[in-house]
Amino acid sequence: MARLHGSSAVLFPHDPAADCQAPGIVLQFRHPNSNNQHVRIILSSELVTYTSKDMIATIAINRPEKLNALSNDVVAQIRDAFIRFRDSDDRCAIVTGTGERAFSVGADLTDPPSDPELWECMPGVGVDVYKPIIAAVNGYCVGGAYV
Repeated sequence: MARLHGSSAVLFPHDPAADCQAPGIVLQFRHPNSNNQHVRIILSSELVTYTSKDMIATIAINRPEKLNALSNDVVAQIRDAFIRFRDSDDRCAIVTGTGERAFSVGADLTDPPSDPELWECMPGVGVDVYKPIIAAVNGYCVGGAYV
C-alpha cells in the first residue's frame, strides 16, 4: 500500500509497452475515492540523455543535484551515448550538462568511475568518434570534465 494525499492508494504494475517513450520507473496509483482515476508518476533513471533533431545530437549529463559529477553509471551512459552518436546518422553532437551551476565537476568522489574507467567514455580515446563534437559548457567545468 502507498499513501497519496492522506488516503490509501493501490499500486498497479506498469505496462512498459504503454509508455515506451518515458524510460525509468513508472508508478501508477488508483485513489479509492476518485472513481478509479489514476495518478502516474514517472521517475527518470537517465543520468545521460540523448536527443537528435535535424541530424544534430544533444548529449546531456543529467545529474544537476550532484553538479553532474561523473560516477560509474554516468560514465557508462556517456560511453553508450557516444557509441550511439558514432553509429547514427547525426552529423555533429553538442555535449552539455543540465542545471545552472555546473557542466560537470569531474569524478564523483563518493562513487569514482572504475568500471568503466573515466577515459573509456572520452571521444577519441575510449570511443572512436570521427564527427565534430561541441561542448556547451555552463557553470563549473573541473577535473575529468575538462577532458
